[in-house]
Amino acid sequence: MQKKLIVAGGALDRLMRAMHEGDVLFEQCRTTSLPPGSCVKSRSEFDQISLLNLRWLLEGAGGQPVELFVSSRGERRLDSSVQTSLLPQTIPQGALVRLRDNIYALSPEHYFIWKCRQLPDMISRLMLCDELLGRYSRPTPGENSSTCTYFKEPLSTKRRIMAYINRAKGVRGVNLARSAARWAVENSYSPMESALATASLLPMRHGGWGYTFPQLNQVLAVPRSKRHLTHSDSFMPDVFWQLYRLDLEYDSHERHDTIAERKKDAIRKSDIEALGYKVIPVHPEELYSFEEAERLRLKVGEHMARTSGRSMREHLRRLDDPELAEGRRALLERLLP
Repeated sequence: MQKKLIVAGGALDRLMRAMHEGDVLFEQCRTTSLPPGSCVKSRSEFDQISLLNLRWLLEGAGGQPVELFVSSRGERRLDSSVQTSLLPQTIPQGALVRLRDNIYALSPEHYFIWKCRQLPDMISRLMLCDELLGRYSRPTPGENSSTCTYFKEPLSTKRRIMAYINRAKGVRGVNLARSAARWAVENSYSPMESALATASLLPMRHGGWGYTFPQLNQVLAVPRSKRHLTHSDSFMPDVFWQLYRLDLEYDSHERHDTIAERKKDAIRKSDIEALGYKVIPVHPEELYSFEEAERLRLKVGEHMARTSGRSMREHLRRLDDPELAEGRRALLERLLP
């Protein structure tokens, strides 16, 4: 039996980013059992199985030990060349993905549960989940030269994450993962879009505005009867509430700061409003300044109140509590990159 090389630790963080960016391909596997002795646990075994073109990901940087998973406590070891972490001998189906030959990593779904045990609070876990479900990849922890990258395929979906969490009963960290994933949004194109959506949907006890879940970057088709009003047959509103006919358009400095881009944004705004939707542009300063973020919150809430009536008015009054305002300030500081 050829042993499985299962990547762990910082190498797994780097590998997950490479998978998200499409630099490393992977496939699902149906492995549910890791008998004792089935995992690589020494440097010599690692050298035999690892492939040269994956060494930059699998090996520890700067002389750090190789980090691997093993399936029994008797195989755990820490020496100058190898550091091991423990996976149970029985794992849920979908816990692993195969990179090539006998080289494996945690699946994005199991990686999320595993990382939840290491992250300090629910907001950190939620931000990780949003990234796995989003179209951007944040810098790898501890690697200062890394930058956020964009326009990537999501590593998972909320449905897959929740389904896996339900299969993974008894796995350490699963309850932490569940409590964060319930508030996650998918299909975000940037950390700022995620921050805006998260601030709006989280309940007041977590520092959020307590509004309903928006959709991010979903296709909005133009009805045939209104195609003469717009320049396109469809749009993808950034942060969108169909119920309230409301679209928040996040205009970053990187992609919306030239005269041509501002003109394009104005045409897009006019087109979406011609379909009967309210469009509120959001600029970075409106999130980094708490006073401006509060003004944005009130704009959104007032529009929702005009649509839904008294229940939203009552909710807005509850949000006036000074203690809740401090919670909102703290949440924004955590969410913004």
